Amino acid sequence: MANYVAFVRSNYFRVKDLEVFKLFMAGLSGGEGAIFINEKPEDKSLLMFHSSGVPSDPENEECDFFIELREHLKDKEVAVVMEIGYEKMRYLQGYTWAVTPGKDVMHLCLDDIYDKVEKEWGLIPTQAAY
Repeated sequence: MANYVAFVRSNYFRVKDLEVFKLFMAGLSGGEGAIFINEKPEDKSLLMFHSSGVPSDPENEECDFFIELREHLKDKEVAVVMEIGYEKMRYLQGYTWAVTPGKDVMHLCLDDIYDKVEKEWGLIPTQAAY
């Protein structure tokens, strides 16, 4: 049986309090690995993170990472989180989320293309999966 392997990274964004944000992220799991936070060398107020999965709280299944992330962002900041993953060459996945304070979380998936093709062209393509 193959395992799903994921890679996650964000864009650069600003948070209200860097130390509080780092504590929040330290309490999360990044899939099978650690979560790494990097500050932008030219502008230390900008940071990004990357991990081997969307961060989650292993102690609290009810924790929605994106809702929690929204609370840490400075006003008018947008955090974009992208995930790509695969299970051998049978399943390729791609997701992205956009988060900003006071707004709903925006989400897109590469698989959305199938519905879009059917809706706009009236055709049903085979899926790029095993």
